[in-house]
Amino acid sequence: MKHHRNNKLTHLIRFFGTEMVLGKDAIRETSKRDRSEVPGFFKGRLFADVSAGAVQKMIDGLASGMKNKRNYRNTFHALFEFALKRNHYTAINFRYPNPMSALPTYHKRNGEIIYLNEGQIDEVLHILEQSPQIRLAAALMIHAGLRRSEALWLRCQDVSADLKFLSVVDKTDERRNVESSLKTGGRSVPILPPLRAILEPYLAVPGASWLCHSPEGYQWDGDNFGARHRKSLASAGLSHTCL
Repeated sequence: MKHHRNNKLTHLIRFFGTEMVLGKDAIRETSKRDRSEVPGFFKGRLFADVSAGAVQKMIDGLASGMKNKRNYRNTFHALFEFALKRNHYTAINFRYPNPMSALPTYHKRNGEIIYLNEGQIDEVLHILEQSPQIRLAAALMIHAGLRRSEALWLRCQDVSADLKFLSVVDKTDERRNVESSLKTGGRSVPILPPLRAILEPYLAVPGASWLCHSPEGYQWDGDNFGARHRKSLASAGLSHTCL
């Protein structure tokens, strides 16, 4: 436990500096190197000024492996979780209260996220025309900014009668007795014209209660959907995926 605490302290000192973390007159009773003052990467004075971008810039500049960078990421995420719970930090983005959630996870399997341009979006949606449920889920992720899990947990009743907004809220799949767990919390999401153009004819055809249901009409498991989505695009020579 002491080893982990020292590591976390080292992470914070590297970013904030010795004086801000330990105090101006603090002396660490270890080696001469440990007693030397670290100026810190962060040049501000207020905790509220700390941004995910600044933390990521420091982490990305470390001459260390992915595991160490992941440990840094976890330290700062835990720091802000603590600050939020103790009211030492006021969230300015209610969709992502902890700003460190925006940091990369620093897992080797994670590649760079590349967003599709307009031409690529049209191509993807055209390829998926033979798979209406997958196409709609893709459109929800593209045009409404939903996560895959959020799109797959929508019911038809979550679409407003005038097709102006979606209600993204936690719900239960009674068949499996499983509850959704939305990371972003409940909210209303406007339906933009490109999404409405896909959604309106889709809703005109009677179907299951789940908006983007599985071929059997059930709530679609995220991993199974992801595999089917990748297979559909791979058949056309595309390697896009979804989060």
